[in-house]
Amino acid sequence: MLALSFLAFSAFGQTQKMKIAHLENGIYKIDADTVTLKKLWVEKCGFEGVNYTKMEVLKKQTFGEKKEDFYMLIAYDPSKDLKTCRYLFKINDNFYFRPSKGNDNNDLFYGTVFTCMGNDADCFPEVLYVDNTYQWGGKQKLECSKDNHCPSTRSIMFE
Repeated sequence: MLALSFLAFSAFGQTQKMKIAHLENGIYKIDADTVTLKKLWVEKCGFEGVNYTKMEVLKKQTFGEKKEDFYMLIAYDPSKDLKTCRYLFKINDNFYFRPSKGNDNNDLFYGTVFTCMGNDADCFPEVLYVDNTYQWGGKQKLECSKDNHCPSTRSIMFE
């Protein structure tokens, strides 16, 4: 099991060479092995009983100091109202987790698997841009309170 986990991490760690998805005739098509990726995310995030039934590429827009399009690979477990995602780079019509390592403030962000849980419309992965950095959040309304109905976690994928 440990060897399988290591192989999965190694395979998804080589993102410079690995195309995750591509755009074909206006439709996002996933090229990565989604079964292995879903298992990896369940292990990495430490979830028990998670069953991702759907995975897709989504295009959204950042909020905060700069509005720009961004892409993410997202998996869903509807029975738990769970959404897990990772940022994608678009190069031409191909998508990668991180095509090359940079030296900016966003390296940790690019390697983060983000998860949020909640069934209301305001509980969905979002990207905030502030102070030249990207940050994951579960909603566009920034709030920190005990009764936050959109709990979230971040797990770093080592590459």
